[in-house]
Amino acid sequence: MIKPIIDFAIITTLDEEKESVCKEFEITDEDKDYISIQSIDRRYCPIYWHKRFFPNEDKNQFYEIAVFQLSEPGNISACQLTTRIVDTFYPQIILLVGIAAGVDRKKQQLGDIVISKEIAYFEKGKDTPQGRQLQPDWEHIKISTYNTFRQLPKFTTPIQQKDQLFRVPNIHDGVIVSSDTVIADRQVRNNIGDQSRKIIAIEMESYGVCHTVSQCNPNVEYLVIKAITDWADEEKNDEWHDYAISAAAKYTKHFVINSDLPLRPFKKERSQEPQTPDDELEKYLEDIQESMHGGNLMFFLGSGINSGENKHSPPRDREIIEELRGKVGSGELADFIGLPCQACTTKPEKRPQSFCPVRRKLLEKTHEKPQLENEQNLAFDKIELQCLAEYYLQDNHTENQLVEKLRGVFKERSEPNKIQTNIAKFTAKSYEKNGFYPLIVTTNYDVGLEKSFKDEEIDIEVLYYIARGKNAGKFQRISYQYEPKNKSYTRVNKFTLATKEDIYSCSGEQQTESPIRLEKPVILKLYGGYIYKGHPQTDLSDLDRENYSFVIAERHHINYYKNFRKGENFPTQLQNCFQRNNILFLGYSTNDEFLRSFLDNFDVLRTPYPTTDDVPKDAQKGWLVQQSEPGILRDRNSWQHWNIKLINYSWQDFVVEELKN
Repeated sequence: MIKPIIDFAIITTLDEEKESVCKEFEITDEDKDYISIQSIDRRYCPIYWHKRFFPNEDKNQFYEIAVFQLSEPGNISACQLTTRIVDTFYPQIILLVGIAAGVDRKKQQLGDIVISKEIAYFEKGKDTPQGRQLQPDWEHIKISTYNTFRQLPKFTTPIQQKDQLFRVPNIHDGVIVSSDTVIADRQVRNNIGDQSRKIIAIEMESYGVCHTVSQCNPNVEYLVIKAITDWADEEKNDEWHDYAISAAAKYTKHFVINSDLPLRPFKKERSQEPQTPDDELEKYLEDIQESMHGGNLMFFLGSGINSGENKHSPPRDREIIEELRGKVGSGELADFIGLPCQACTTKPEKRPQSFCPVRRKLLEKTHEKPQLENEQNLAFDKIELQCLAEYYLQDNHTENQLVEKLRGVFKERSEPNKIQTNIAKFTAKSYEKNGFYPLIVTTNYDVGLEKSFKDEEIDIEVLYYIARGKNAGKFQRISYQYEPKNKSYTRVNKFTLATKEDIYSCSGEQQTESPIRLEKPVILKLYGGYIYKGHPQTDLSDLDRENYSFVIAERHHINYYKNFRKGENFPTQLQNCFQRNNILFLGYSTNDEFLRSFLDNFDVLRTPYPTTDDVPKDAQKGWLVQQSEPGILRDRNSWQHWNIKLINYSWQDFVVEELKN
């Protein structure tokens, strides 16, 4: 059985419901996240709010809580979101929380809480000469879930109704009817209520949630927690709206605190060898954090960290492709590079199932599907982006036109993503402990890192690779200083080329074989990219524009290997960082040819060990957070020659979040 990534998945419909639940669990917008799956259009990917919740005062055990909001009311939307939650997070229990309509004024009061024992879907039926005969579908709550509810301590939290007195809502359990339409008709409500004396409420999402769970993964538990806001009649109004929303949210917290679900230990005893995947992750996280606090860690970031969280965050490779495609026409990758090719030139979703093993795997309902789908699309997009940019240049476009086109893309998509934000926060916290900053290497083109450090008010150094002109193969060095008055960066220096003699480290850190500890964060942009201006009124110089470049087209990559391989223009101190410091790789797969070529061929790195037995105990370490298992030629043993550990965990943002915490 797959271990859940989250314990409680809480689904809400309205903004007010989501906000009230988040308030109860002290969840803020800083906890907002995004399910990053490359092949899904950003508009249809669920946004959620994720945080650890400590139900006990000793803070040594916790639950993973995630709050979701439907894109629109109704069972169809509930079904779609629930499918994604179950397939992605494998929660222990899903709670549908919000408001509903009551059915019996004599036994119920506005604001009372209703709990599902059964769900009845009343939209199915048969039309006859005598009228419509209802043929409802039924979903039953698991006995274990219902027993958890029945054994809860009495709910005693008083809730205020506007300016009136506080009142503790009553609790009712029974049948909740799920409809596809809003009901505001007394006769329709009575007709539904007459179907069973056990019916206690009417709403619009519970069947979509419960039926989907029972079909997708029967191991997941579910429960509906709602509060009565009206009577589904002509007098329907919002007078008790806020009270009901608050009541449902507070009872949800009451349920979670008193749940019998097993809690997660906050900190495990560190063992010598990991016994399970979770033990392995915990051990590696401790190693990485220890390396960071010792001033001995550098980051190596690839395009896999970009999930296109919103229209302002750094774009995925696929989104850059679509921008370029609009200028050169719509062709498939096979049209650009022909066949045969070193990789399949058909997108995974278009491959014939009969002979493509990847396509067959994607069609299976397995827990590897999101990771595999993400990896396949990321690999495909890398090839297509390189070829499409090359075609753009061959299609009577100049290098300057390509640069200006890409500048336009990254000017609009310049806000940090969550991983970049957390790296800056993690770095700032670590600096408070050890007084050192890391080297951050990236093959991405955006300025999300620069902006994330600006938000932390930290001065930085940025080195941009130059891919064209007389300075090809060199790095432009820009120093940014934070100005509190303007809350922005000021560029300290004019156009400056980095040299082998440049000093970046703190004094006294020059000893042979000692880790290089930097006095400010250094961002090394191996593929060049968008140049951050800092203050909005700052303009680029002619030299900036002349050397502005992106390693993106096929010709750029060929020249890159020729110019940069020997590291003749690479600062010695940064070269020493590669050779002496530990490295955390994020946003790459084990099959990424750039990464493997960089490790194998570039003289800025040390030579790999002949065998794993030759790796000394104090050797430089590395960790690669991968999203799918490598094949035989890319297995763990080949990475062990570099002393790089593969962390089998698909959620990179979670890993960085853990490090920050």
